[in-house]
Amino acid sequence: LAPPSWDSFARDYGKYYSDWTPAPDGLPDGRALHAQAARAKATSSPGSDGWRPKELQRLPRAACDQLARVLATAAAVRRFPDEFKHVNMPSIPKKEDSDNPIDQRILSTF
Repeated sequence: LAPPSWDSFARDYGKYYSDWTPAPDGLPDGRALHAQAARAKATSSPGSDGWRPKELQRLPRAACDQLARVLATAAAVRRFPDEFKHVNMPSIPKKEDSDNPIDQRILSTF
């Protein structure tokens, strides 16, 4: 089983990220990460690390450049930290006051 590639991600989901600018090795660069954070809804739920978009939006561009380096290093050695592999999946009722599992909408934040 081949590991996922950034190229396949960009092909499948790039249309949702108009400012997607891959670095030479196919990873998002700091500018693209910073631009994505700026477009996120400030009121959105936090990721599994506890960071909310409004906090990410306060980071300077230099911090996003460093994050891009971390991602590039992890991809180069083909080992992502375990902390990068968690996801929050809250369920939100589609119908008000419903506890029926079929009436739940699952959201995920990485």
